[in-house]
Amino acid sequence: MAGASTTQGVLDPSGDITSRYALDHYFNELWATMSTWKDLWRELADYIMPTRSRFLMSDANKGNRHNSLILDGTAKRALNNAKAGLLAGMASPSRPWFNLSTGDKDKDRNPSVSEWLEDSRNRAMGYMEGANYYGSLGEQLVDEMVFGTGAKIILADPGSKMFRTVTFPIGSYSIAQNSHGIVDTFAREFSQTVRQIVQEYGYDNAPDSVQKDWDNRSYETPYEVRWMIYPNPEANEQRAEVDSRYLPFREVHWISQGGDQHATDVDRWASGAIDSAGQSGVLKVSGFHEFPVSVGRWDKNDDDVFATSCPGMDAKGDIKTLQTQARDLWNAIKKKINPPLKAGPSVRNKPVSMMPGKVNIQNETSNNAGLGSLHETNLDIDHLRQAKAEVRDAVKEHFMEPIFLMLIGDSRSTPPTAEEVRARAREKLSILGPILERQSDDIFDKDIDRIMNILIRRSMPFWALGLEGAPLMQPPEAMGEVALEVEYVSEVAQAQKQVGLAGLEQHVAFVGQLSAIVPQTLDNMDWDEVVRLHAEMSGTPARVTRPYDETAELRAVRAQREAEAAKAEQAAAGAAAAKDLSQADMGGDNALTRLAA
Repeated sequence: MAGASTTQGVLDPSGDITSRYALDHYFNELWATMSTWKDLWRELADYIMPTRSRFLMSDANKGNRHNSLILDGTAKRALNNAKAGLLAGMASPSRPWFNLSTGDKDKDRNPSVSEWLEDSRNRAMGYMEGANYYGSLGEQLVDEMVFGTGAKIILADPGSKMFRTVTFPIGSYSIAQNSHGIVDTFAREFSQTVRQIVQEYGYDNAPDSVQKDWDNRSYETPYEVRWMIYPNPEANEQRAEVDSRYLPFREVHWISQGGDQHATDVDRWASGAIDSAGQSGVLKVSGFHEFPVSVGRWDKNDDDVFATSCPGMDAKGDIKTLQTQARDLWNAIKKKINPPLKAGPSVRNKPVSMMPGKVNIQNETSNNAGLGSLHETNLDIDHLRQAKAEVRDAVKEHFMEPIFLMLIGDSRSTPPTAEEVRARAREKLSILGPILERQSDDIFDKDIDRIMNILIRRSMPFWALGLEGAPLMQPPEAMGEVALEVEYVSEVAQAQKQVGLAGLEQHVAFVGQLSAIVPQTLDNMDWDEVVRLHAEMSGTPARVTRPYDETAELRAVRAQREAEAAKAEQAAAGAAAAKDLSQADMGGDNALTRLAA
């Protein structure tokens, strides 16, 4: 499989190859796979986002990477609208877009569990906003729409923000996936100066070449630094408690072979073990509990590691055509305003002004005097504009701009009816539904899992010591040992569910109408299940619906009260009957005494 992870064995530090050489070998293999996409990505960047890509380490901090090929910015405007629409529809920071669950609906309805789940969700969203998660997510979605692939990492932060997010420009990293098509390996190459290396990794962990440059005060000497995260073949849960190198995913930072200007001893270069920082250019060896990088891929073939389709790729031809049309239209307008001229001998060596109203004196006796147009510039500019408008619309369609501006762009004098709005929403969701599913699988599931685990790990010492100030409240005992699950309740997710909700409501209405004719029809319905299913599909918080056991208990209490009330009513009726009988005059006797005789 192209790009499949071959980390096991190749980078196994317990095998024969335990050197920096193994890292470089595998890194180069990943880089070769990524490099086959560079020409396509570079072309897309040139016509849509020239400053976003990083195909060379020298591309950073270059102000001359401007929009020289972009004469019409329709694609960029459509991209910005699509980004805003995707964020608002799938992960809006202004409203809850996901819920946490234990995976057990009845347990979720427990008041203490429900309170913890909701509070933890709200706190996580607060930390997301403080860590600029949504800004990084927006960049990642833009990369997906333009280049097909977008990558972001979530790193634990020792400060109050708890974590920080970084999005990587396309071309600066490569990835590999396991046999299930899940990305589990990340490799990146970037430039760092001597000063940055010493600041981040420490002088003692720097290789001899960096230390020598530091001692010589060559602080700004650049080095090529490589960074790889991959499944750890030496993962050990017990050893990981005291040594991060044994966590499930290992990370290694090292200086690439070509970047070390002072490395001449090849044998020494290839001899250092990768778990020994400071040896053979290795700067740092650490690990992660979860794979920290989420890689979104807009659409891809099963055996491709990078995305093979996205709006930018699909619109590339139209975007390039649009630039040609913009140039042609502008040239046509200029020819009308300032046409090419022909001139006779009389104007030779004489000043000629093209300013409006200016008089140019010519020789009257010359047969070829004066100025005139070289040819008639009677161009159909409206036709050019119409052709350009059609291509513009095609570009907007590729980036789904009409979908996100559907209601805003309604130019009718009367607003659409509620049914029209629902019909349009269903049409929109038929397109956005698959997109949401891919983003949920590739990005949101991994991001939320990573963030919640970071917050839980930071909270555990507080819980153990009974201290206040933990990032999350301590879970109630009713939760037990459970793995959290995520349910999405964003605008798009809810609307997707409500497509099915309409069918449920129509069926319930049908059964209700039919029961007026055939009452026993109601026996077909499990009304408790209807209520719970309706609540789930409409996004109603779980705590609103009682658990099954509480519902059963409530009904049992109600039945007992009704039975007691019925018994009391019967007793009261009996007493009243006895009273009536005792008062009936039977000629010195009464009915009650006769009944008793």
